[in-house]
Amino acid sequence: MWSRGIQHNMQEAIVGSFQNWLLQHPFLLWLVTHPLWSVGIVLLAIFLFWGLLQAVTRLTERIWLFILQAPLKLIQGGFRVLTFLISRKTPETTPIEVQKEDPRQRLTTIVNRLEALRQEQDALMQEMKQLLAIENS
Repeated sequence: MWSRGIQHNMQEAIVGSFQNWLLQHPFLLWLVTHPLWSVGIVLLAIFLFWGLLQAVTRLTERIWLFILQAPLKLIQGGFRVLTFLISRKTPETTPIEVQKEDPRQRLTTIVNRLEALRQEQDALMQEMKQLLAIENS
């Protein structure tokens, strides 16, 4: 009988301290008194935590892929630059070759090209005059 009294007093002390703690934390008191809302909030918290965990996982996966692919992409870019530099056409005549060529021969070549261009320009001018005359008629 005496042990029942001690047991009862201990139970009251524990329940009393728990009730005081709940009174000091009204949100937790509300959760205890509304168990369906508590389950919903716990499920929502689990869902949000799971989404955060997946986002962190995807981020770390992308970081590792970037780190592992970076050297390969740098090498690939280097090959592209090299192939571009190699395939780039060099000018037909370099200044050194122009100096080696006979100046009189070079002048003759330039005059012949200019004459051909003037003749082509005259022919195009004549064709343009004919087209304008047809339009104005």
